[in-house]
Amino acid sequence: MARNTTPAPASKEAPFVEEAARSDIAAANQLAVATLEQNERVSALAVQLNYQGSTDPAVLENSARDALKRIGMAIFELGAYLLLLKERAGHGKFMPVLERLGINQHSANKYMAVTQRFANSSTSTHLEKLGFSKMAELLPLDDDQVDDLVEEGQTGELSLDDVTRMSVKELRAAVRKERAEAAKQKNQVERLTAV
Repeated sequence: MARNTTPAPASKEAPFVEEAARSDIAAANQLAVATLEQNERVSALAVQLNYQGSTDPAVLENSARDALKRIGMAIFELGAYLLLLKERAGHGKFMPVLERLGINQHSANKYMAVTQRFANSSTSTHLEKLGFSKMAELLPLDDDQVDDLVEEGQTGELSLDDVTRMSVKELRAAVRKERAEAAKQKNQVERLTAV
């Protein structure tokens, strides 16, 4: 008996399309050239900035995060130096120190006030991320409001998450509103207890 032969399976390879291959190669070459140009621009900028570290994006992001943390801590450090200098300087001798440092009196007063108000360890770790301008806007809050903001993440209608997203102008308005609300509540309590 004659055997039936099994036909060979059809080829599963995609046909070679020369135009598509050329297009893919051109796109890969374009990407390589763009990447090379970007690397050259980054290297040139690093030289211009006298930066000698890694230019890997993940390393740069972590380094930026660390720098932000150091800046936050430096706010309290500067305020402490100014407070100590002021205490150490005799009458009329603090202003020349500020002039030598290139800090105006208004800014120095804010740095010192922020440090006196927020430098304790539990408060500073939560607020140093905000930056100097926002911390300065929180100065008018009373101690209980600041404690609530740090410990509970909210005081009245003002939450710490909102504070991080707000502009300084928006924060200033929100702090005014919170202070007015706190004063209103305090007045109501005083009226009720006076009766």
